[in-house]
Amino acid sequence: MSSASPRFTVAVSGYQNAPYLPKSLGSVKAQTFRDFEAICYVEESTDGSLQICRDLTADDPRFKVVSAPKSGTASATRNYAIDHAGGEYLVVLDGDDWLAPGKGDR
Repeated sequence: MSSASPRFTVAVSGYQNAPYLPKSLGSVKAQTFRDFEAICYVEESTDGSLQICRDLTADDPRFKVVSAPKSGTASATRNYAIDHAGGEYLVVLDGDDWLAPGKGDR
């Protein structure tokens, strides 16, 4: 990825989604379209979601992990991503969602 803005920003919510995060984050990392940034927004979780996000994305500079207090609403992730997205387009995933292979190629 160049220093220019990425084409996509992918926002992933990580609240209490530990069992699903490997598949969710893995599906983002495996995209053949490489011009994206990803924001993993993790509210206070008791299941290790924050550490899983950190561990799974530590080797990829396109990923930023954000820790936040519990808000009680799904809109917190989306609002944070809207405010901090560098991409031209925004893709939102809940922690138990995943992207099909080649999704950004279309």
